[in-house]
Amino acid sequence: MMQAAPTIANFFLTGFTACGKTSVGQLLAKLAKMDFVDLDERLQQRSQKPIPILFQELGEERYRFLETEILKELAQKNGQVIALGAGTILVPLNREIVQQHGMVVFLDLPTDELFERIRLSDKRILFQLPADVTPLEDAMLYRRVQVLYELRHPYYQTADIVVPVSKMTIAQVVQEILFSLQKFRTYPAETL
Repeated sequence: MMQAAPTIANFFLTGFTACGKTSVGQLLAKLAKMDFVDLDERLQQRSQKPIPILFQELGEERYRFLETEILKELAQKNGQVIALGAGTILVPLNREIVQQHGMVVFLDLPTDELFERIRLSDKRILFQLPADVTPLEDAMLYRRVQVLYELRHPYYQTADIVVPVSKMTIAQVVQEILFSLQKFRTYPAETL
């Protein structure tokens, strides 16, 4: 008798700001017939404040505590694709939660491409410090992206699946994730 392949409880997408976690997560959830949840969006809904303001008001430690509480709640349910915040994976308890409750996927994008995406978006404000009195110049923004990426990269690398997403469409990234599952002999329940 053939045994059914194990299924995945949840997908947790991790990676730097602007790497495509939300866009990829939405399509992955649709194809895998799972629910999509954006952790940053949940945090904003709960606090009724945008992430940059919330981060500034609470400070990183209290912000991460609130983020962890919401992640714990989300992890109690199966059948989800959850886009994590760019710094969620830095917290040891968060790494433990995601590893216990699903498959972690790191969307890896080089700093040059991250910089270009951030430079042209409203996410640029996330790199402003309270002491910055004028908008960041591109050179300073690039340096901040580069330093943060280098600090976070070892934590992102702890993912079960690493997908280099440079020059790939959203659909190609999702196909790469689904193809990568073969090495684990596991699949989202609805794709079998």
